[in-house]
This record gives sequence, C-alpha cells and structure tokens, in this order.
Amino acid sequence: MVVSGDLKMDYYNEVEELLSNYKNKQKEIRVFSKEDSKQDFLKHCLDCLDDYEKELLDSIMIEKISIRQYSRQSGFSRAFVTKEKNRLIDLIAKFFQVNYS
Repeated sequence: MVVSGDLKMDYYNEVEELLSNYKNKQKEIRVFSKEDSKQDFLKHCLDCLDDYEKELLDSIMIEKISIRQYSRQSGFSRAFVTKEKNRLIDLIAKFFQVNYS
C-alpha cells in the first residue's frame, strides 16, 4: 500500500493531539460512559510500548513535563528525548494508519 506523506502527517498530528488531550478525554469517557475507538486504540498502543517509552510519552505529552525538565530527571539529553518522542509518535501514527486506512 502506498500512502502519501500528507496522510502520514495527518495521522502524526492526530496522534499528537490525542496524546495532548489524553487525560481530559479519559475523564470524558468515564463521565459520559461512552466509548471512543481511537482513544481505546491509543491506549492499546501505549500499553504495547516498552516501559521507558510509555513513561517518556506519558511524562512529556500527557503530564506536560517540559523536555528540558524530563531530560534532567531522566539523565538523557534533550536531543535524545525529542528524537524519541517524535519516533514514538511516528510509530503510533503508523499503527493508526494501518488500522484506520
């Protein structure tokens, strides 16, 4: 399957948005007892990551800790943290692309 770069970027942006609003969306799902297939799929993707990968995305994207602060706490360079964050979002975006295209 050949997919354009624009479609890949759309999924990247969607995953980034879902991660940024993860906590609020989870609350909304609990309060209104409704299902959200994309949120459920994102949760499944996060559960499949290695512990350090999950912790990195949770800290930076969900808990909104700055990359600088996470870098200090973890001992990894800011460049590495940024590169890993982008790699993980890209990986999850590929999963979304396969699942929803």
